[in-house]
Amino acid sequence: VEYVDPNNLGVYAKREHRIADKDGDGKLSLAEFQAWHPTFASAVEVHVKAAQAAQAEKEQARQAEEKASIGRFGSDGVWECKLSQLEEALDAAWARKKTPLVIDSTAQSEDGFTPLETFYSYSGHQLLELKKWVVEVNMKKTLSLDEARAKARNQLVLALKRGYNLVILCSNSAPPLRTQFSSPTSLPFDLLDQEQVQTMRGLDGDWKNSFISKVVTQEDQVTYVHQDFNVVVVTKFGVDDYADFLGAEFPLELMQPIHVTAHT
Repeated sequence: VEYVDPNNLGVYAKREHRIADKDGDGKLSLAEFQAWHPTFASAVEVHVKAAQAAQAEKEQARQAEEKASIGRFGSDGVWECKLSQLEEALDAAWARKKTPLVIDSTAQSEDGFTPLETFYSYSGHQLLELKKWVVEVNMKKTLSLDEARAKARNQLVLALKRGYNLVILCSNSAPPLRTQFSSPTSLPFDLLDQEQVQTMRGLDGDWKNSFISKVVTQEDQVTYVHQDFNVVVVTKFGVDDYADFLGAEFPLELMQPIHVTAHT
């Protein structure tokens, strides 16, 4: 074969064909190919080495970030976390079989939602606002505890089926979760035990023999607990205060405190 038909070649190949075709007859002879190839081969080698170097640099950056992540989210005590790192921190807490206790310091003013609350409001997850329970159930008496629990059960079942997080928002209150709000048939306290949560999830999860079996009814049509289901607790109490306010009503020994700031 003394020439290559360029009609089906890409733009780059066509350009190189024109460079190699010294006599302009549209055909690439063996002599023309032999004259052109060394320059082309050198250019390819340069591109390959550049691509390999870029890939190596990317891998080094990934490994450095992984090491930094272990440093940030591999220790005991309160983790410090930017809002942009929240998902990474949550995954790390769940991997340690701890329920994340997110300490929300993302407020930019005294009024309105914090950036973290705004993030969750658009997330699609199921938000359980326990401060509202404190106000509506215990103070204003505009909502009965049974009504609040029934709504919570519906949110929990939806999260179980679709793989949402059940995000328990406490705001700047200390809701009586252990002593009043929790219920084995609507809002089990064991939801905060990540080890139990992990054993009941997924197609192979043993949910029928778990605490969640007391929540789910036949009408709910739950065949398994979605693998992505999980639980997060959010408080606006500060790092120095959260334990004093929440310690009596939340199992802090089963939780991983994560201090989140708005800085990206």
